Order: sequence, then structure tokens, then C-alpha cells
Amino acid sequence: MDNKLHYAHTFFCGHLAAVGRASEVQAADKRWQAEKPLTREAYERLSSIYYESFIDSLMQVDGQTSGAVYADTAHLTLETDRLCTLRHPKLPAAEYAFRLCRFHLFFFPYDICLFAMEIAEEPETTLDTLIESQMKTQSFSVDVMAEKFGMSRTSFYNKVRGLTGCTPNDYLRDKRLERAAEMLRTENVTVSEVSYETGFSTPQYFATIFKKKFGLSPTDYQRGKEI
Repeated sequence: MDNKLHYAHTFFCGHLAAVGRASEVQAADKRWQAEKPLTREAYERLSSIYYESFIDSLMQVDGQTSGAVYADTAHLTLETDRLCTLRHPKLPAAEYAFRLCRFHLFFFPYDICLFAMEIAEEPETTLDTLIESQMKTQSFSVDVMAEKFGMSRTSFYNKVRGLTGCTPNDYLRDKRLERAAEMLRTENVTVSEVSYETGFSTPQYFATIFKKKFGLSPTDYQRGKEI
């Protein structure tokens, strides 16, 4: 699963009361990066019609030209990578999943600060595809899965238990064991290689829980022995 490809980016915009300058934001948090001077064309790609009209109205009242206002605008961005879930009774689906990619801050004259959240839709993200993509990562855990789906540990636990009938830890372990069994049947690999490729800390631990699930040691399973 590639979270970076084939998803259209969308921007959610809003208005903030400016409490400082762009330089002060950067001084407080080094993750914010300054972009090139903003042009009207660039801003229109990042904003909604409502805020375009809002800025245009201010320019007409003050007598400023479009170029003068945008020339004095500071544009900061902060990169992020988090899978989120939006829930609302008026949404067509019960949940709306998206990846939060980037935050934008625009510091206009007149103490106007606008923000935008850049998101990428990910309709293909599922629990199984997430596990498959992180299978060999030993540190991949329930907490990491819950964070990827934008849920608390408790909510994620209840969701997975309701969908699968087992706990997230058990589901993750079983998926790893199923993948290990497939590798032993179809690939020319050692037991140690399989254990590490499927995220188990040691071949010994892998062999113990593999036998508990399948009734055979990984070696005997690979040789095609029967219980």
C-alpha cells in the first residue's frame, strides 16, 4: 500500500485571529517552513471562494491593489503524515478516512491569519492493507495502528473486536502467522528469515507461537508433515 499515490488533495480553510507574525511562529516551532512569496494565483489554489471574497472586500474598502496585499503575505507550511477519521451523522458514510498531509498559515495585512489543512483521501486503506505494509516492523503495534486510523486505543480496540471477534493484538499476531505459513509453503526461505520478515522478535518465540496455532513446528510445517 502506497499512501502517497493516486489520491486527490483537498484543502479545508478557516480564519484565525492573528496573535503574532510568521517569524514568531517559526521561532516558537522550527517545523514551520517559509514558502515563496504568495501570489494571488497561488493563494486561489489553496483557499475557498469564501475567503477569496473576504480578502477582495478588504482590498476594495482600503483601496489597495490585489498585488499589494498578496506581496505582503507570509506563507508557512508544516509537513505531517497522519491518517484521520471524521465522523458525523450527516456524512454519507458512517466514517470518512483521510490522510492529513500539511498545514498552511497565511499572514495577510490587517492582522488577518488564514489556515488551511491539506488532506489526501485514502479510500483503500484497511486494517489488512495497513498490517501487510508494516508486517516486518517489530515495533508495529496496536498503538501505532490506532494512531494511523486517527482513533484512541480504546475506540480502536472496540472497533476491531466488533469487526473481527478478536483483540487487535490477536488479529495482528494471526495475520503475521498466516503470512509466515504462506512463506513456508511457497518460498525457499529459512525459519529465521520467515520470523524476521513477519515481525517476530526471535525465531524461538516465532516457533513457539507457530506450533501453538498450527500444531507443527515451522520446520515440520515446511516439510509438509501432518499432525
